[in-house]
Amino acid sequence: MSSLSEQLARKREERRDDEGRCTEEGESASSFIEFVTADDRVHGFAYSQLMNYRLEKIPDSEHKSDAPQDRLQLFFSTHDVTLTGWRLREFLRLLREGRVAAVRTGDPRYANLRKNPPFVVSITVEAVGKK
Repeated sequence: MSSLSEQLARKREERRDDEGRCTEEGESASSFIEFVTADDRVHGFAYSQLMNYRLEKIPDSEHKSDAPQDRLQLFFSTHDVTLTGWRLREFLRLLREGRVAAVRTGDPRYANLRKNPPFVVSITVEAVGKK
C-alpha cells in the first residue's frame, strides 16, 4: 500500500501533466463529446449529431500576433459550437477517429507549453436559430 505522500505526489504529477492540455481522449471511440466552456458549463453532444465542420485560419485583421490562429465551427443538429485556438487541425484528426471525449478551454499562457496537442482558448455554444 502506498503512503499518503506518494499518492499526493502522483496526483500533483497528473495535474502537472494536464497543464497545457485542452482535450481529453477516450480509450476507445466515444459516443458523446463534451464541451466545457469558460464558465464551467458542460455541453454534451452525440457524435452522431455532428453534421459537418469548418476549420479556418483567423484573418490577421481579426487578431493580434499572439492571439489564436484557428477557428473551428462544428455544426450539430441542434447547436453550433465554435472553438478558437491553436493547432486545431490536430483536433480534427482526433474528432474524425471518434477519440475526443471532452474539450475545455485553457489559459492562453499555456498555449505553447506543448507543441503538438490542440489548444483551445474559447468555446461558444449556440442553439440553432438563435443567431
